[in-house]
Amino acid sequence: MRSFLKRAAVIIGTLAFASMLPQAAFSQNALVPQDFLTNKRLSTGDRIRYCLNMSSVLVEFDREIGREIAGALFLEPEFFEVKTPTDPYPLDYRMDVTEEDLFIFMNRRCDAFLGFSISPDDTPDWLQPTRPYHSTAFRIVTTRKDVRALADLPASSSVGTWMGSSPDSAFRVFLSTSGASLRRLPYPHNLYLVDRLRDGTLQAAMIWEPALYLGGQGGPQKLGLSVLNGFPFTVATIDFGIALRSNESYLRAQLDSAIDALVRDGTLEKLRRKFSLPPQAQ
Repeated sequence: MRSFLKRAAVIIGTLAFASMLPQAAFSQNALVPQDFLTNKRLSTGDRIRYCLNMSSVLVEFDREIGREIAGALFLEPEFFEVKTPTDPYPLDYRMDVTEEDLFIFMNRRCDAFLGFSISPDDTPDWLQPTRPYHSTAFRIVTTRKDVRALADLPASSSVGTWMGSSPDSAFRVFLSTSGASLRRLPYPHNLYLVDRLRDGTLQAAMIWEPALYLGGQGGPQKLGLSVLNGFPFTVATIDFGIALRSNESYLRAQLDSAIDALVRDGTLEKLRRKFSLPPQAQ
């Protein structure tokens, strides 16, 4: 993580650069001038302005969530599409922006950022997320029809992981402490994992579940894959909510209430089916 000192005549404080990684958003070490946090949101009347992560494979699902939440609050949604200078990771949700970029978006472009990966320990002080509106899981998949669990794989089988993800870290520890004779092969994104399974390089892979369904993948069965029984170690879910500035407590309460209402009336579950998403992670 890199940091830099802005000139005192412009901003007093330090902002930490960080990329959005699967398990972490941004460091809490970032110091944001208090006057930025106390600025009031520009009046938008009967509208709510969303930032939308165009790098995410969930982007159209997030857009529809934003519309439904706005409707529940009797507001008109506006979307500012955040595009990054680099190509997005395939079958992914990460966005290659710095914390400074995100800070600028949240102060100039939008009231709320849809599709925010919630990681309480790594969210900077100047941001606060809503409650999750979607929770996603990881699955172990294989092309082998005779395998039901990770322990059934033959010795020295190659198991792919998403580099830096929760199962990648946990699997590395598991191999060093359990004596399991499997090979861990980390890859930078989920499309590589799918491709390496199908060409026989991998015997199994630990994949973010939406990557098996979206982007034309169609689900494990369509890909010729079987889903194994659960992990032999703890793997965290990836939860998505809406990020707001930390002084927007009233708006956060309104968004939380709207999400609750959409859960209760079944709207969120209908949207998951509409976009061919797997069931909500428990």
